Amino acid sequence: MPGYDYISAEKRRLERESLRASRAQTGDLTPRASSIEKAMADRVVAERSAVEQQEKERKELAQKLRIERARLKEGYLVDPKRMVVRSHMLGDPLAVFDVLIGNETVDWEAARHAAISIRNPQYSLKQFYEDMVRAFPELKLYMAYISDNDNYVPDVNSGTTASVEYRRTVGALFAVYWLMRVGVDGAEGFSYGVDEDWAPRGQPADANESGVLDTSRGTNHHTDKNMKKRKAFHDQTDWQKLMYLLVDALLLSVEDGQVEVNHQRTMAMLALTAFHDIMKVEALLPSVSADCESFQGYAAGVTINDHDQALGYVLDRFPQCLPAFYGLPREEQLSVAFTQAKMNFNHGWLVQAEAPPDALFSKFKMVIDTEGVEKADVAFYFVHWLTDLAGAHPSPLEGCVKFVLQFPQPVLASFINSFSVINELAVKTETQVFEDYMVKIWTETAARGIAIGPVPDGDHAVALMRLMIQCQTPKAQAAIVAGYSQASAADRAVLAEEMGRSGLPGQYYQRGCKRRGGPALLVYYSPAFMRSLVPLETPEALRMLAEVYRRARQLYPLRDDFGPCQTVSIRIDQLKEISAKEIVAAYENDEIWVLAKRNELEAVAERRPKAFLQDLQQSLSTIELEFGSHTAMELELV
Repeated sequence: MPGYDYISAEKRRLERESLRASRAQTGDLTPRASSIEKAMADRVVAERSAVEQQEKERKELAQKLRIERARLKEGYLVDPKRMVVRSHMLGDPLAVFDVLIGNETVDWEAARHAAISIRNPQYSLKQFYEDMVRAFPELKLYMAYISDNDNYVPDVNSGTTASVEYRRTVGALFAVYWLMRVGVDGAEGFSYGVDEDWAPRGQPADANESGVLDTSRGTNHHTDKNMKKRKAFHDQTDWQKLMYLLVDALLLSVEDGQVEVNHQRTMAMLALTAFHDIMKVEALLPSVSADCESFQGYAAGVTINDHDQALGYVLDRFPQCLPAFYGLPREEQLSVAFTQAKMNFNHGWLVQAEAPPDALFSKFKMVIDTEGVEKADVAFYFVHWLTDLAGAHPSPLEGCVKFVLQFPQPVLASFINSFSVINELAVKTETQVFEDYMVKIWTETAARGIAIGPVPDGDHAVALMRLMIQCQTPKAQAAIVAGYSQASAADRAVLAEEMGRSGLPGQYYQRGCKRRGGPALLVYYSPAFMRSLVPLETPEALRMLAEVYRRARQLYPLRDDFGPCQTVSIRIDQLKEISAKEIVAAYENDEIWVLAKRNELEAVAERRPKAFLQDLQQSLSTIELEFGSHTAMELELV
């Protein structure tokens, strides 16, 4: 354009750009375009902030609702009201229960409704709980306290609180509910517990590496750091075997794929579960009445402090005190009473093949034979045992925490696997049942591909089976079977002789030679000892175990005049968790290992100073264990 100063125009353009840049830095955006841009940016920021605030408020509200619903869920499990027992009434069941229960009766309609509905998909856990509270007045007995207790707090003899014991009982009832619903939603409720609405949580979404659920996908699970463990329990448990335990107990029946509930039998199980632990409450403990000379070793006038025996005494002498028991048909009363008998059964001894048949089953078998118990009653006993333990953690709405989170899964699997065999005690001898169990475990172990070969037969069969089962893990099991044939002939002879003895007159294993005489020897903690040494120190484990058996037999010579319940326990507590090298190292520290006889039924392996050898020369009750390479002192025992 003629006369237009292009150079000055360019300078002005650059000056304007500089001013705009300066204003942008200081926030002084006065030009129209910049003002529009800033307004739009501010609106975006404001809208984003509003959305974020709304999301934050939504999450806070949801969290408050979850907390409130969780409180309502737990708050629904209210403890019964406290009740007073006057001190002058103590020990007299008629007086105590008359004050606490009086003329109250069981609401059998509520109990029957629970039994009829227990596998109905629409019958919720909350409805079940309401039926239980309505049905059984015995549930409120947990809150009984003695009037002269200064704190007016119910006393329980289990080392916990009355509230904890009440919740444990509720947990046991819930365990019955879940097991009876296997195939419906029982496995899920047993494993995962319930949500805020008391509905089973069901299968969870994937858990992250820390084990916490990814809830972004939308599940009815709360955040639970143990969810991976819960899922593993759910997936690995043999639910079908558990269901068939209920079938064996006549609680369920299966025909043409249809599962039916035995209503009367189920009401008996629910009644038993409601009152089974009430004698943990101090105010309820009975004393043996004057017209009774004794009860289970308790003399007249003596308070029965063992809660199982105390309940057994009331069921036997004062059944009218417990309406949930008194109202059952007689055949169900007998099944319930059997669960309270003192059978001295140690399940761990069985699943680890730790004890001989006498120690395992003699008392159990004696009760079965004396009372004419049938197989179904034995299974009923184990259903009660299982659900009682399942409810041991006082958080019944979180599933059966004791088994799901706190119990070794392989041990529980072994327990479940043993139930069908133990039921045979009603029709077989103790030795037959134990041998059947060992053959079953050997067969199943070999079927999993573990290199142990076919079920053994002959002189060493029982020792081999027991040692294999004691080792538990696949590598150790294969190692002990292979290592046994490499042990010295003398050690194998001792193991075969002592581990193959039943401890019961006239009872012998079908596999192996007849081992006559007694008593049998129970090396207490031998499974833990074997697991600590095998497979790394297999030869040493066999040699040392044989030495324990050898010296124990010197302290307790064989005799023909022995009977049931006379098995001798040889405790090896000090040996069970240390290596063979550590055991032998004792000799380098001027120490020795001895086996000391405590009484006619117990001896203990102990580490002693070497100077103790002088005392051994006059001792008839202590003998040295030859674990080292030195020459052991041989003692002539009279």
